[in-house]
Amino acid sequence: MKAAFFALLSLGLSACSVLQPTYPIEAVVWDGSYRGRSIFESDGDWVVTKHFDSDIFYFTLRKTEAADPELDNQQFVLSAGSAGYDVSLYPTSAKFGQRVGLIVRNKPGMPPPPPEQRFVYVLVSYTEKGKGRTRSIRFFINDLTARR
Repeated sequence: MKAAFFALLSLGLSACSVLQPTYPIEAVVWDGSYRGRSIFESDGDWVVTKHFDSDIFYFTLRKTEAADPELDNQQFVLSAGSAGYDVSLYPTSAKFGQRVGLIVRNKPGMPPPPPEQRFVYVLVSYTEKGKGRTRSIRFFINDLTARR
């Protein structure tokens, strides 16, 4: 199962790097002491392909090669949402390299949501310096079917 997961992730990364534009920000999911890239780009969104084993995802934002150097000291505003889960972020703003916790819980008194509602999104927004324009990138976490 693990080998199939990494094969799928590798194929997804290869295909996306050819077909999709580059983004200035990527997210890296932390899993305990293991740190690995678990997110790849798909149709302008980012998809987490790791199994959902806990109520908290830790991630950091990282600058890509396509990023403007002015983003180095940028404070990003973060928000999260879900149709099927209660979600929250701590902190709600971060800079590159700062660890963020995404807390995901079943809605109180409700069973786990149906498969079509087992996703969470994180919206990362920032204002481009000198342009006064706000830009947002949405990360979708949609592999919550293995939730315990």
